Amino acid sequence: MPQDKTPLDFFRLFFNHVLLEMLIQQTDSYANLQKENKPDENKMAWVRPTIQEMNAFFGLCFEMGIDRKPSTRMYWSTDSFLQSPLHAKTMSRDRFTQIMRYLHFSDSTQQPLPGDPNYDPLYKVKPLLTHFNTAFQQEYTPNRNITVDETMIPFKGRVQFKQYMPQKPHKWGVKAWVLADSQNSYIQYVDIYPGKNATPRHISVVV
Repeated sequence: MPQDKTPLDFFRLFFNHVLLEMLIQQTDSYANLQKENKPDENKMAWVRPTIQEMNAFFGLCFEMGIDRKPSTRMYWSTDSFLQSPLHAKTMSRDRFTQIMRYLHFSDSTQQPLPGDPNYDPLYKVKPLLTHFNTAFQQEYTPNRNITVDETMIPFKGRVQFKQYMPQKPHKWGVKAWVLADSQNSYIQYVDIYPGKNATPRHISVVV
């Protein structure tokens, strides 16, 4: 890319409209399914998000990772000590939490259940991983020397493939292997460990 491009331009090579359209489609489908099956628990009117709105939503999520508060509600607080004006100007709290509630990356109605030969613990995020791994390989050709590193993504929530690794700085999380350029640490491929009981998968990477 030309020298005058900004970090945002590079970010959009990976977090592009193709990905956002997929997220909007799956989120909208899940929201409508929930409103149909559980109307009493989903009374707030739902409107399909736009590309611009999803960009704003993820922008706020990234900002929350920098300006950390004990609860999501605090970002929309009117208290002068707690408030984050950017959030209220960008999106209402109710809309943000609504999108967060329905956010989906795959079709939950097609998910194979445990015991099914096609069951995959990573089913809910597989389209996301596939998109990024494809983009990683399309946008950059690594140097001659590459490395495979084991890494831990900090996470204490509830997923069956959460790992405990006492030797890591973050002991609880999601374990992954990354294929990276040893000169600049560019990640070429990410493979998340689904747990020891998962069906072995064949992985092909173009380098």
